[in-house]
Amino acid sequence: GFSAGVVNARFVRPLDRALLELQADRGAAVIVTLENAVRDGGFGSAVEEALADFGYTGRILRVGWPNEFVPHGDLTTLRVRYGLAPEAVFAQITPLLS
Repeated sequence: GFSAGVVNARFVRPLDRALLELQADRGAAVIVTLENAVRDGGFGSAVEEALADFGYTGRILRVGWPNEFVPHGDLTTLRVRYGLAPEAVFAQITPLLS
């Protein structure tokens, strides 16, 4: 029962502000960023700043690694531990859609 779009951000800089503005103007209720990097100060933060410039009033979810020491280990295990496994990401998004 959801309608979703996926944008592959091939680069972080320069940020494609025109594409973000288009997505915001289309009335997206939730915009989710997913990055394989530290969440704080990363791609999602840049997207959130740009959306604020456009007056976006929907919800924003930034998903990424925490800004803390992440121990070495199996990537699948670490993704589960830090909420980055597909099921965990879905569980974070779902409540925002109601």
